[in-house]
Parts: sequence; structure tokens; C-alpha cells
Amino acid sequence: MALAFYLLLALYLGRKNPVMYLLFPLALQQGPGAFIDQTLSVSGKRIFSIYDTVFNDVLILIILGLAVCFIKARFPRTDHAGSRLILAYLLYVSVLFLLNFIGAASPYEAFLTARDFLYIGLNYFLWLAIFSAATREDYERFLRLMFFVTPFSAVLYILNSAGIVPIFPREMAYSEIDYELSSFLRDFATMPFFLLMILVLSVQSLLTPILKVPRYILLVNIGVLPIALLFTFTRSLVIIAVMQLAVILCLNFTRHGASGIKNVLSFAAGCLFLLAPVYLVADIAFPNQVSYLTSRFTDASTEGKHEQNVDVRLAYLNKAIEITDYTSSAFGAGMNRTYYPQMNDIGAWKADSTIPFLLYHTGWVGVGFLYLILIFFCIDSAFLYYRTGDWFVAYLTSYFAATTVSSLIMGGGALYGSVWSFMNFAVFVVVRDGLWRKKPVLVPREWYGSVMQPQRPDPANVHLTK
Repeated sequence: MALAFYLLLALYLGRKNPVMYLLFPLALQQGPGAFIDQTLSVSGKRIFSIYDTVFNDVLILIILGLAVCFIKARFPRTDHAGSRLILAYLLYVSVLFLLNFIGAASPYEAFLTARDFLYIGLNYFLWLAIFSAATREDYERFLRLMFFVTPFSAVLYILNSAGIVPIFPREMAYSEIDYELSSFLRDFATMPFFLLMILVLSVQSLLTPILKVPRYILLVNIGVLPIALLFTFTRSLVIIAVMQLAVILCLNFTRHGASGIKNVLSFAAGCLFLLAPVYLVADIAFPNQVSYLTSRFTDASTEGKHEQNVDVRLAYLNKAIEITDYTSSAFGAGMNRTYYPQMNDIGAWKADSTIPFLLYHTGWVGVGFLYLILIFFCIDSAFLYYRTGDWFVAYLTSYFAATTVSSLIMGGGALYGSVWSFMNFAVFVVVRDGLWRKKPVLVPREWYGSVMQPQRPDPANVHLTK
């Protein structure tokens, strides 16, 4: 019933704004955060859930279907240098996949492994086509809607994770944490999808007026979303949010000079004025949760193996380098899982560290290729911001920089394996090259004859001369 509601809502709103068609796949991805169950069942029989491998494939097919049938997206231009780099990376990964697919003992396993990398390029060009079929006003209206949806989803997320009100199935949670005298859920499945983006944009609005979101909604987001971020109990997300805001501050400071200093000081004062009470409220309402997250930062260097600390991740990287050097330093072990047991015995996983996973499958050439793309987008977006002063470009620059750094030292699942991978990269190219759909120019009817088309002369006013 809920699935049908979100589908009809997306189809209705999408008639005027093509970006609104994405509400349906977003509801599927966010699952209980969008108030539906992520397990699809028919007549009581379970088909699949978000944790199954096929889920992302189904999601991509849905978005592709919306793009072709409703958004009327066309294959995008690829003359931007970033697009060419991603296309070259896609071709590189495709060659690796074909070589392994033909010679593998299990072609199906080669496909399952390679698609994480193939989706990087395919998703990028899919999003490029989708956003090129919309106007910037369409995209900004979609973002404004997220400012209202995200805090509501965040409240439900907090209530469920804290155990105050059991809203979503407990089996959806990643783990249950027992800390001192309390128990709470560490839940990734029901996390609001735009939590980090809307939090950064809300705080950024203190520095630069953005969109047309009512101030009270911005204050609600600044009050609620940091607490939801606390309940993810994920250090990397907190660090990414801080890095993004730091980059935005640096961009503003270096572009505006002396006035930038005033803006930075005003921004810092505003953050302290708004976020300090949020922290105090969280510490009073959820003291054990705040203490647990704080302990994860302070004890990062002494945590045990099962906490996936820095030492374990370095060992994971060393094992990946060892396997890559043994197989092929340039191209890696290929699209197979032969050495996965050796990697997994270390005690870390691909979600904990990006480079070992990329290195194992694509070698140093693949790793260098991907980080060349990331660094290019960081530099290109920074230069564009200095030329235009566009607040959204400042956000995208901060996103690229934080993604690059976080993938070097932490998990970087945002780079591969998901339909949402490289979505912001596609948005940047659309902004940079002005690929937004052009709005039609409306000319009043009374102007049409005099402006758009020459009038036929009145015969009574025609005088013949020799």
C-alpha cells in the first residue's frame, strides 16, 4: 500500500518537476525512514530486501525506467574533461571484467564482483542525463522538499534507535549496543538518506543565504539532524560533516578577502550559538549515547580488533598490497574473490577502507585512475566557485574534498556499488557546463504579431510610386 502511495505521489509531482520522479526510488532506498518496509513481499512470501544483492539492481532499473519513460532523459554530452575521465575509467573496468568473465571458472561471480565498479561510470552518465532534463529551479525545489522531509525522518530515526518508541523492525538494525545501563540500536538501514547533505546545507545557510527555505525550518534541521548524526555512532560521518564545513569556510574566506574574515567569524559565532545548546540537550537527554560516541573517538587508537580500528585497517591494506603484488601490481587480482578469505581474516571489510578493495580488483592503475577523477573534480569545482561564487558549487567542492580524504583514511562506500554513486559529480557537470534544460520563453499573445512575425501590410495604406 505504501509503495503504491509513493509511486503515485512521484508520478503526480513529477509532471511539473521531473526531479520529483526520484521520490519513489528514494523511498525504496530509505526504506523505513520513508515510512515503508524495505522487505518486498508478495502474498506473504519474501522476495528481497535492501540487504540483498539484487536490491541495487532493481533500484537502478527503476531509475532507468523513470528516466526513459517519464523524465525523457537523453544520452548526455561527454565533452567535459571529468566526463571523459569517468568514461575512460568505465572502459578500463569493462576490459578487466570481460577478460575475467571469459576466463573465470565462475562467470557469474565475475559479474557480481565487477558491477560495483561498472556502476561508477554507468550511474554517472545516468544521473547526467536525468539532471540535464531538468532546470536548476526544478532541482532546488526538490532540495527544498528534503529540508522538510529529512528532519521528520530524523525524529523517527532517533525515537527508534534510542528505544523510546519501537517504530521500525529491530532486524533492520546493524547491531544492538549495550553501554553501561542502557541499550540502543546502531541502525544504518533507516538512516535518513539526505541527513548529511541537509545538515551541511542548513549550517552553510548561516554563512550564505541559500534556496528559499524558511528560517524556522533551517533551525529545526540544525536542532534535530546533529542528534540523528549522533545516533549513527559513526565517526566517519561526523568527520566528513566537519571537513565539509571547513572547506566551505576556507572557500568563502579566500574568495572574499577581508569581508570573508567577517563572514567566517559570524559563521563561527552562529554555529556556537546554535550547536552548543543542541549538544547540551543531547547530553542531557541521551547521556549514554553521547558518552559512547565520544569514547569511540578517544579510544580509536586502543580499540580491539573487532572495532575495526586504525591498526586493523592498515593490516587490511598491507594484505591487499601483498595480494596485488603477487597477482599483478598494475591490474590487481581481477574481478574474482579468490583471496577474499585471506582479506576477511584480517578483521576488516571493504566498507572500512576503500583503497584495499579497489587495489585488490583493479590494481594501482585503477586506484590511480579513480583518485585522478576525484582530485580533478575537487580542483575544477574550486576554480568554478572562485569564478562564480555559487553557494551550491561551494557545497559540491566540500563534498568532493571530503569524499576524497575520507576514502583515503576511512570507508568510501559512496564511491562504488550504489545507484547513488557519483550523483553529485553529475550535478556539478550540469551546473558547470549549463546543461540544465532551458526554460521556454513566454511571449504575450499581443506581442506575437509585432515581435515574432512581420505583419502583412494593410492594402489601404499601400501607395504605388514610380
